[in-house]
Amino acid sequence: MNSRLLVLDTCSQICSVAIGDGSVDYSQSSTQSRRHADEVLGMISSLLTESAWELSAFNAIGFVCGPGSFTGLRIGAAVTQGLAFGVDIPAVPISSLAMLGRRAQRLQSMPATVACLMHAREDEFYFGVFRDAGDGVPEVLEADSIVSAKELLEVIPQWHSRHTGLVLAGEAWGHKLLADIVTTFDESSVVTESADAGELLELAIAAYRAGHTVAADKATPVYLKEELVYRTVAEQ
Repeated sequence: MNSRLLVLDTCSQICSVAIGDGSVDYSQSSTQSRRHADEVLGMISSLLTESAWELSAFNAIGFVCGPGSFTGLRIGAAVTQGLAFGVDIPAVPISSLAMLGRRAQRLQSMPATVACLMHAREDEFYFGVFRDAGDGVPEVLEADSIVSAKELLEVIPQWHSRHTGLVLAGEAWGHKLLADIVTTFDESSVVTESADAGELLELAIAAYRAGHTVAADKATPVYLKEELVYRTVAEQ
């Protein structure tokens, strides 16, 4: 299956864009905080010029759907919708936690189960668990959610006991509230490197080939904090 994709990530501190088909890839990134809206379209235009590809030559547009920065997610979804509508192609939503899992998996010598973590605020974290399924599309063992440090201290030992070689992925594992967890893992099993557009492109191409796409108007963010607030109020 032909699978030339454009992907973009605007929900983290680093704004990044990549285009490619798995064999020929181009990417750009910027660390200019709070300027993602100003920079992302220029970066896309620059990559199209560099590659000499037209937007109409792409099969889909991949974007980070969350969790992450509220404003950044809205920017990414809006750009994705506009571009995808313009050339009548689908979108491919990718979890930012799955990107962390992909980065960690790259550094392992064999398929692993990866517990991915991002800091939300105070003692709350975005959490998800993924396993390499061998086809490039990670198997979701624990869907993206918001958890507290206390909950992580309870559940990670359980995951660790059930999955030999469990890997922790994400800078948030370095949070002081989670020190008691990290000390029980080998150094090689804790990956704090950030993911980039390279991981996003790999995941999006695999997801596209597997048919995991949405129509342009369904390219919307996932706001886990809003869902948490809604559930809390509804349960009171």
